[in-house]
Amino acid sequence: MRARPFLLWHRWFGIVGGLWLFVIAFTGCFLVFYSELDRALNPDLFQARLSTSAVDAPLALVLAAAETAHPGATATYLRLPQRAGDTMLVYLNDRADSPGAVGEDGREVYVDPASMRIQGDRVYGEWTLERSSIMPFVYKLHYELHGGEWVYWLFGILAMLWTIDHFIAVPLALRSAKQWTDTFKLRKNVRGYKRTFDLHRSGGMWMLPITAVLAFSGVYFNLHDEFMAVLKPISAPTVAVAETHPTLAEPLYAPPVDADAALAAAQAARPGLKASGLGYDAAKGLWSIFAHDERDLVADYGARTLTVDARGGQVLGDMHFSEGTAGDVLVAWQYPLHSGKAFGWTGRILILMAGIATCLLVVTGYVLWWRKLLARRRHGARGQTQISRALQPAE
Repeated sequence: MRARPFLLWHRWFGIVGGLWLFVIAFTGCFLVFYSELDRALNPDLFQARLSTSAVDAPLALVLAAAETAHPGATATYLRLPQRAGDTMLVYLNDRADSPGAVGEDGREVYVDPASMRIQGDRVYGEWTLERSSIMPFVYKLHYELHGGEWVYWLFGILAMLWTIDHFIAVPLALRSAKQWTDTFKLRKNVRGYKRTFDLHRSGGMWMLPITAVLAFSGVYFNLHDEFMAVLKPISAPTVAVAETHPTLAEPLYAPPVDADAALAAAQAARPGLKASGLGYDAAKGLWSIFAHDERDLVADYGARTLTVDARGGQVLGDMHFSEGTAGDVLVAWQYPLHSGKAFGWTGRILILMAGIATCLLVVTGYVLWWRKLLARRRHGARGQTQISRALQPAE
């Protein structure tokens, strides 16, 4: 195998993409503990002042409280309390007839279900120095650098190149070792360039299975439509009822079947249903009831979705995100694997280690490149000096 083309690919991918990878990996290390850090920083948002246990509050009143506080906005999602004493999270978006009510990024509103008082709100990912915005800001920095659509494309292409680079890095690592086991080791009694090289090679090889998963799932998250277009002819994911349901002539902002009635309809149709949240699509007049299920791949959100007609209360669909075609299963595993939550704390710690290792790979890669560049320049300067002396006339 001629290694030079592969070495050039690996080197230039690292030089051009390294800075972006470092930012993604560095912010991702914090996102491993997103929920825990966000709760620790903002207890005033998550812990209800009056509620001491899960309150069976009228959901319609919770939604109304959030919408009243922001005229022109409509509730699109309601997260039920995750634990006893929690607030309820209402996510607001602009109504079609009120652009700018809360902005294109929407607003999170935290409501105490016992008093219906709003304990706080925030625009997700906005540029502020407020404590409540720190973790959403880091999250948005991670997936789009606060740059909008063009960054999705940039990160999606970067993720594809990173995925390819994993297949190139392995033969390069093996070629540079006497035995394949050497690629996982740090040599003894070496310093400088060789020590940096060993850190680069062994760090990459130890974490390669995990970083490869992160790279591939990065393609899915950033180039979602393109990913699904490629997947569809191979194994088409199941089409949800909400996707095929016709759009109404006018958005239905005050549905006859409110949140409480929609949840009751879902629970009547599926006794024992453990709801985790509700979504509402005013353009189609549909409620989505999200529920925890024994088939869930992660514990922090329900992957089962029941679709309820907001005009008549009929249950139109019941599907679980992780079941169906092979395409459904592939898509369902992307977030659990990317976050590490599919394997609990063990998985999350591995993702943290992969993030730290990626930062190390970027830094050591730049150091190796810079040292080689300086060595070439010194060698070139010496060569030029020798040639000049050889061309000088003898005295």
